[in-house]
Amino acid sequence: MIVNSVNKNSNTSFQASIVHNRQLILKSLLKDKKLTSKDYSAISELLDGVDSFAKMPEDSVVEIFSRNDSGQVRLICNVYDKEKRFLGMVDQRAVRKLAQDKNFREKYLQNVKSLIQKIFITAKEINKISEAIIRSKKIKSIADNLEKKDLTLDNVKSLLENSKFKSYFVKALDRGYNPSEKIIRLINFIDKKAKGSEICLKIDSKRNPKTHYTTSYFVVSDKTDEKRVPLLELFKQPLENKLL
Repeated sequence: MIVNSVNKNSNTSFQASIVHNRQLILKSLLKDKKLTSKDYSAISELLDGVDSFAKMPEDSVVEIFSRNDSGQVRLICNVYDKEKRFLGMVDQRAVRKLAQDKNFREKYLQNVKSLIQKIFITAKEINKISEAIIRSKKIKSIADNLEKKDLTLDNVKSLLENSKFKSYFVKALDRGYNPSEKIIRLINFIDKKAKGSEICLKIDSKRNPKTHYTTSYFVVSDKTDEKRVPLLELFKQPLENKLL
């Protein structure tokens, strides 16, 4: 569905929802004194290209708007899943560059389209991983840093959505790899091999006082023991031997 506050177009045959105010975006271009009427037409065509993504089958919401940055206008694009729980952002791009470089415009559109697909896949796969955790017989709780929570589907999904887990997942998709199956195998392995019966899964972060760099960790713990690995490794290599 396209929602355009100027033209009021809608197409409910498809899943994607495109939200922007074309008139407001084009009006904002006046703030960049170096833009010409030809540039305005190029940006209008770019918005047509974004509108065309309403034909995509992925449930998604795409918001596009402009921002004035010291006299130069930038185009901002946010992509959400249908429930707006997940957010992905296309890098801000100067309208001047987009208007005057056709290849740059085409790459921008491809980035928007690709992000729509990746956010959709990420939302779907994280839901599968969350359900696998809920089915576990030994995993009884989850925790985000110091806050321990009951094992409910909403709590598990919130844990995976609000940490670096989500961004690492999208980056794995960028490399052409969907890590969902491996992560679910790991969850099943923990459920089968863990010695304790009150397992807590946790994602937390620690800041190195020397480098000032913060690392997120995937943690498996029970009442007597805790094992952790950098979260990033969850998307790079098997973890069975490191966690149990």
